[in-house]
Amino acid sequence: MAERCAFAVNGVSGVVARRRLIQCRSDQRLARSVGSANRPVRPVTPRIVGSRASVKNARRRHHSGWTACAADGIATTTALSSQAAYMVSTLVGALEREAHSVPPTPRAALRRIASQLQAGVAATPAISPDGEYSSTGADSTDPVVPSLALTLVARHDRTTPPPPLFTHASLPTLLLEAVQVLCAGGRGHIARVHFLSPDALEITVRPHWPGGWTAPVQVDDLQRQLRQRLERHAVASVALQLDDTSRRLKRLAVFDLDSTLILNESIDELVAYAGVSRSVVSHITERAMLGELDFAEALRQRAALLRGVSAADAWQAVMPRLQLAPGARRLVRALKALGARVVIASGGFVPLAESVRRRIGADAVYANELEVDGHTGRFTGHVLGDVVDAPVKERVLVQEWQALQAAVGNRVDASKVPAVLCDTLAVGDGANDLRMLSRASLAVAYRAKPIVQRQAQVCIEYPRLDAILWLLGMTEEEIARWAPDAEEERVESA
Repeated sequence: MAERCAFAVNGVSGVVARRRLIQCRSDQRLARSVGSANRPVRPVTPRIVGSRASVKNARRRHHSGWTACAADGIATTTALSSQAAYMVSTLVGALEREAHSVPPTPRAALRRIASQLQAGVAATPAISPDGEYSSTGADSTDPVVPSLALTLVARHDRTTPPPPLFTHASLPTLLLEAVQVLCAGGRGHIARVHFLSPDALEITVRPHWPGGWTAPVQVDDLQRQLRQRLERHAVASVALQLDDTSRRLKRLAVFDLDSTLILNESIDELVAYAGVSRSVVSHITERAMLGELDFAEALRQRAALLRGVSAADAWQAVMPRLQLAPGARRLVRALKALGARVVIASGGFVPLAESVRRRIGADAVYANELEVDGHTGRFTGHVLGDVVDAPVKERVLVQEWQALQAAVGNRVDASKVPAVLCDTLAVGDGANDLRMLSRASLAVAYRAKPIVQRQAQVCIEYPRLDAILWLLGMTEEEIARWAPDAEEERVESA
């Protein structure tokens, strides 16, 4: 049933002429202005029904800057520019539209957020500073124009269940700060606000000029600024991407294994089976992941501790201990349904990585090989061939990308491989993943070490690995359709 809402309409002099009740639809709001028929119709800002005094007070608050109090969920005294005020008004409209399509509980929360944001914007026509009267922007009807997709994913640890993101008291503050950063990148408006799940919010920003945001450097700079401004609140992780077809359709996904696809460190489990104190080997692993030790040398030190251990018994004992990260199988299944090739690049060992590959349905594995004595069947304590460290992981990503390009008739010479590989996803957590992450078009540091968080494009602090699918713009309904939930396997034999 359609709701009724009131709008404040300004006349030629800028004084409120009259307010009229109009019918609100889920996809648009219509308003009729008063005055000459020759005067262009200007978009109007939706207002909560109130007295004439409330309208004047709202205008007074706007001219003196944003002064909403922290009790309302907004803790900032930053003055809004005319462009920021315009973008906030479009954000309010997008929140109201989204409220019509969600259940009652999030609907009430969205309307509360909209009213808090609206309280700081004047009851004046929401006119873009570039003089355009269209509230949808110059190119909003052109599907070719690239927009920006800003994704907020709730941050929390594995031990406590998260409250829904839309109920967080700091969300209005985050949205306001996001608007201020985006205004620095160019003029535009908020076209859509959409909850992908209770823990993920997507905001679509459309440009007000032909071509939109086309410079990757500009988008990367805005992403860095958004992370600095928003992630300090420890409420949500931030991802800003061009909202084009390549955002969702990844052709190649490369994953680290330890502490990413699985919760364990596989070599630590092997050494613990050999009877070495877990605290000793875990300390070496931690320093290697933090970048304090050379990864290849640290691996050889730990492999030497396995000298004399029966290989067959070790693999059989450790494989059941490997615990898949929650959502790992669902993530891989969805990526493969979308046409991606899924590869594991691990600093661990081939038999353990292969067992995980079978469990999640990945396509290929690159990992280290431990030397086994052919007569005794025991580990010699040596690693065969090159260690799969940071340069090797980067080479795996590049070679797999080149193979996919060649498969469609687009052979790329090594000298002409771009710095950033299109349609690729890389996920890792340690210092040995940084070079691989730097080459992917979407690089995700998943519950990563501090050195990786500082340099990665996107950092996810969420207990389920399939939260990465929200970065591709997939809703929970779409994920369930592409990759139905299945109970995670707990034991995998060789």
